[in-house]
Amino acid sequence: AANHVLYAGGWFTEVGGEPRSGLAAIDTETGAVLAWDPKPTFVSGVTRVPGIISSLHVSGDALYVGGGFEYLGLEERSGLAAMSLARGPDPAPFLRPGHTLAVAQNAPNPVRVSTTIRFGIASRTCVTVSVFDLAGRCMATPLNSEEYAPGTHQVELIAAGWPSGVYYYRIDAGVASMTRKMVVVK
Repeated sequence: AANHVLYAGGWFTEVGGEPRSGLAAIDTETGAVLAWDPKPTFVSGVTRVPGIISSLHVSGDALYVGGGFEYLGLEERSGLAAMSLARGPDPAPFLRPGHTLAVAQNAPNPVRVSTTIRFGIASRTCVTVSVFDLAGRCMATPLNSEEYAPGTHQVELIAAGWPSGVYYYRIDAGVASMTRKMVVVK
């Protein structure tokens, strides 16, 4: 489980009435099956058949999947794969034990005009949020060394007037730092 999402793997073709082949993501608060569906399969003769998931492990922003499969969706991933976590209904950051900073993916992403960046901190600390383009130029600093109490916080980023492209936002909180990617589209 991670970020209010329970990952289920095994040998099944349905979860909660929704078609899922061996791998599913479930909202831990509502029990709803999420739309995330990587479809693990392998080829038997000329036909793709459902794969079997035998192990799952969450680390950082990745889900590691092991089992009897040759493909995840259309990508060839034979037996072992790292993949992005499912996007749950709650984009709040999940602060893992022993960590001092957690950063959620901005929402909405891609960004048209504005987006919200959410982060969680374990102790009172000064926080800086900076956004950079691919050339490393600082495009914005919506928070500049502002003190925050422990808990989950958010900051709105206005990207109106920015060119379409890929950007990175970095959150520095005390000695901890995390970076995430976002896309701006016009």
